[in-house]
Amino acid sequence: MDKKITILITVLAVVIVFLIGLSSYLFLELKAMKANQSLISRQPTLAEVKAGEIGEIWSQNEESGEKIPFISSNMPLSIFSVSGIIKEIKTDELIVRGDGNNFADQSPRDLIIKINPNSLIFIGENQFLGKEGLNYLEIGINVLISSKENIRGKTNFDLKNLKIF
Repeated sequence: MDKKITILITVLAVVIVFLIGLSSYLFLELKAMKANQSLISRQPTLAEVKAGEIGEIWSQNEESGEKIPFISSNMPLSIFSVSGIIKEIKTDELIVRGDGNNFADQSPRDLIIKINPNSLIFIGENQFLGKEGLNYLEIGINVLISSKENIRGKTNFDLKNLKIF
């Protein structure tokens, strides 16, 4: 009889330790989920992602009342490329009529694209570094422009790469 009581007490102790461990684990997981949820629900500001504000569409956060920018799968907070048509070629920059895809309101605008020594211009199978590539571009051609910086809401930025359509 004493042996049965000892076994019963041992089994109960193991079950109690298991339940305490499981409840501690679940409590910590729930706490971590709540912390992650607050991070996910907080939307970064345009300043935090270094975006501009031109053509921005604003809404208001119902909880905090702060202004927040329009975001969708087609309009993320960070944009690094845009297409357009070359309007003017200057000595160290291009004026391109952008298609508007880097603005929340999607309105086409003139973009000032600064050429720096590290800019790459791809024409056919040739690539040109810096201002040298400007000699091979023409007004009226469609181009795809990319930048190292976030160009959402900006009309003036540095060129990383340019490719002709």
